[in-house]
Amino acid sequence: MADRNSDKLFTGDEDDTLEPRDFLKRVQRFLMTTTWEDEGKVTYFETWLKSGSTAEQWFRDLEGAKKNTWTELCKAFKERWPERPIVQKSTAEKQAELEGERITEAELGTKVKVNGAEVYAHIAWANRVEKLAKAIPDNNNLLVVGCRRQLPPTLKALVSSAHDTWTTFCTAVRAIRPVDIEEEKEKQNKQARIEGKLQRVRQQQQRQPPQTPSSALGQAFRNFSVGPIAQPRFQPATTNSQGPPQQFRGPQRTDTEKLAIIGRILPPHPDTAAGWAAYEAEIAAWNRNGYGRAVYETRPYPLTPGTSPVASGECFGCGKTGHSSSACTANTRIPEVERVWRQKANSIRAGANAASRNANPNVNLVAEDDVFVSREDYDAEVIARYLARQNQGNGEGPSGN
Repeated sequence: MADRNSDKLFTGDEDDTLEPRDFLKRVQRFLMTTTWEDEGKVTYFETWLKSGSTAEQWFRDLEGAKKNTWTELCKAFKERWPERPIVQKSTAEKQAELEGERITEAELGTKVKVNGAEVYAHIAWANRVEKLAKAIPDNNNLLVVGCRRQLPPTLKALVSSAHDTWTTFCTAVRAIRPVDIEEEKEKQNKQARIEGKLQRVRQQQQRQPPQTPSSALGQAFRNFSVGPIAQPRFQPATTNSQGPPQQFRGPQRTDTEKLAIIGRILPPHPDTAAGWAAYEAEIAAWNRNGYGRAVYETRPYPLTPGTSPVASGECFGCGKTGHSSSACTANTRIPEVERVWRQKANSIRAGANAASRNANPNVNLVAEDDVFVSREDYDAEVIARYLARQNQGNGEGPSGN
């Protein structure tokens, strides 16, 4: 035969991988290059039948008249092994084949062999998808959106949703350069690292034990120390002696003034990836510059993203309004320093409101005496006021300006 690279003999069995009609065509292609008579052609045909096979037995049992000429032999062969019917795929099967044609994130940037030539995997994928779409055919481009939705993250980011036809979509995929894929993967990896850091921050907050107002009150008083009482010392007074110059201390800010400063503090960041990234940077700056120092209106502690502003009557457990600390059911607790800052800010607000009521005694408070205050909220208020007095008594510099 012309195909001398293949010496597979024909058996004619059902499990034979050699298609009968393809076998006959191979024999015919070779015989077209010869000038043999019918007898030589028939003899040559017989040499390609496997010994003891179904095909050889058929040839031996064939009537002599059907083996006298090459034309009659070909006719008898086609009667014995008729052409197999072509099974046409339904539209649903073609659509399923298109939907199953996927490309993975790991394949991006690699090369595959197509017809003996190396091409990038995303280009080969685009060619296959375009061919399958034409076979359906999806002339109205209804399946483009679904195909784009299945793309790996890197490829989806590089192919705009504006490419809503198979022609523009596949052209856009083929136009992607390897360097574009590499840069987008680096961007995706960086975003994944940020998300991982934010997740660890959330997990650390969730592992913190919940702080109740009662436990915080106990902690505050445990840290309170009166110290030794100094014994008086008496010295005779002299008319010419001068005492040491006393250090000037500016007037303390009132709660109303402090509340005005608090009102200018930026609200918490939103509970988004960008918000948490900004919050993480603020926490790092706080730990670098203010770690271990007290918080007050001019040195506020960063607030957890997604929570309520300070001095808004918020819960001291989760940092959100709408419920009291005793009724808080949130699993995520705000950091301890933030809780102290929120208590202090709410204490300032309470002091400012009290000052306003004293300055305006004619203002009517409706049903204030009928409001039930739980033990936990009462303790929280005591703590807040205690911390405020400690702040003023310690004479912290910024609050005394």
